[in-house]
Amino acid sequence: MRRSGCLRVRMSQAMRRSFNVAARRANRSPGELARLLFQRYIELQPRPLDVDLTIDSNVPPRTRD
Repeated sequence: MRRSGCLRVRMSQAMRRSFNVAARRANRSPGELARLLFQRYIELQPRPLDVDLTIDSNVPPRTRD
């Protein structure tokens, strides 16, 4: 059985408005986006120092003259 809960966070009206606008721009509901944010943060906790710095580019590397 799944239990759901509620999390209350104090934030300014401007921040709440900006979050809602950003969520709508991404075609997601604010609640879904908040759950995804928490889920991704929890996934990072076992290895907080691992960072993926993969950069894709179509620019050829520079050569020294």
